[in-house]
Amino acid sequence: MSGDLGSAKNTGSLLEWLLSWFPPVSRAQFHLMHFYVRKTIGHVGNYALLYLLWFRAFQGQRGWAAGRASLVSLGLCLAVGLLDEGHQTMFSSRGGSLRDVALDLAGAAVAALGAWIFRRPRVRPVAEE
Repeated sequence: MSGDLGSAKNTGSLLEWLLSWFPPVSRAQFHLMHFYVRKTIGHVGNYALLYLLWFRAFQGQRGWAAGRASLVSLGLCLAVGLLDEGHQTMFSSRGGSLRDVALDLAGAAVAALGAWIFRRPRVRPVAEE
């Protein structure tokens, strides 16, 4: 979605189609909704999901400790966010923004906090003597 397909013009037309099923809203309300949908789902939600997938891969498949898996996952989310925003600067319909990188990292951090709050204790086998 970091290319032209994810531009405000294209996501706006999708949102207009979705809203056509509901009572009409003013242009100002539409623009506000469009802004929040793009920022919450497009940045916070996607990077929260990306964090959880990286975290699960590192902790579950690699067997890393939660702290190490969390830090590496956050670092990868930051790297992907920076690359994504850099890629967006190559399109006239898009623009890169460090604020959006901050939103991406905030989404990943919220997921990290949620993973920490709802963590399950790992059961370690007891070595027989």
